[in-house]
Amino acid sequence: MAERGALSQHNKDDARDRGWPAAWQDGDGCPAALEIVLLEDDVMLRAVMALALQRQGLVVHAMGAAEQVRRMLGDNAAIVGIIMEIGLGDGEGLSFLNEVKKAWPRMAIVVLTGRPDLLLGHAMGPLETYLLKPCPMQRLVTTIRGLIAKR
Repeated sequence: MAERGALSQHNKDDARDRGWPAAWQDGDGCPAALEIVLLEDDVMLRAVMALALQRQGLVVHAMGAAEQVRRMLGDNAAIVGIIMEIGLGDGEGLSFLNEVKKAWPRMAIVVLTGRPDLLLGHAMGPLETYLLKPCPMQRLVTTIRGLIAKR
């Protein structure tokens, strides 16, 4: 059986600095081969979301800091989408979002937020949208797949 995309190592807020196990295995791999990054600074929420996204057939690199995502995007041209929290604990969510849009203009981006006011004045591009937290997982998956299909 082929292992479905093991999660990337989480950021330093996890005291043991360990990676989470792969979500599950099956014989057909990821049929759509959609590789995404999940940027969420809450370690438990990140783990739960990543597992749920993997169960929907996505290859997920789960990370807790923008710097990790920068390195991942620079090293992995297969990534086609980002699901990210805009209210990152380090306060750089919006600046990172603008950086990604400029450096990777064909990247599909779903911004998750419980505070839409953080997006005031931000012009959403054609491959970008936001969803309010909490968001049903199926809606999140449908949204990221729809944006990726527009690329």
